[in-house]
Amino acid sequence: MKKDYKNIRFSPEIEVEFPRDIDIGKFEETIEGWEIDFEYSLDHGLEYKPKKGNHLYYNQKSLNQIKKLLKLLKKHKCKMKSTCGLHIHIDITGFSKNKTNKIISKFIRYQDKIMKQFKVKRSRLTYCEKLICSCKEENIYSSKGTALSVSGFNTIEFRLFNGTLDYKTISKSIKWALQFIIA
Repeated sequence: MKKDYKNIRFSPEIEVEFPRDIDIGKFEETIEGWEIDFEYSLDHGLEYKPKKGNHLYYNQKSLNQIKKLLKLLKKHKCKMKSTCGLHIHIDITGFSKNKTNKIISKFIRYQDKIMKQFKVKRSRLTYCEKLICSCKEENIYSSKGTALSVSGFNTIEFRLFNGTLDYKTISKSIKWALQFIIA
């Protein structure tokens, strides 16, 4: 039986560049259930992501958290550099290795079309390189610098999305990623 994408957990990571007049070393403002991490690939940037216990699903309650976060980031005049990314982790707990490998193989097969569809900026290709492997059931692929990566933490991470503060773009990207893994 096929899973409903609305019943699969996701966790976005939103990278942003802060204005220089904000001391990001001391900056702690976030929304409830979210945490801040330094983003070393940016000049003056931070990454926002849900805390471990904050389980997001594709529903209004979770999407409202993203809206609230974007409002906070805009209030502080955060910007997107061309290297900023939107990374979406999808919980694959309960997926077999075979299912996970099929997802990876499908991504490899269609990645050129996918990257074109999402207009991945050339400047981001360093952080989301093309995936060029074949998967064997006993050896699930994992790499941090590729457009798609699989971690030992039972997640598939889509790293190809350009950074944005646009709610509609983020929600569509999340929905796409969720639907991709169950198709």
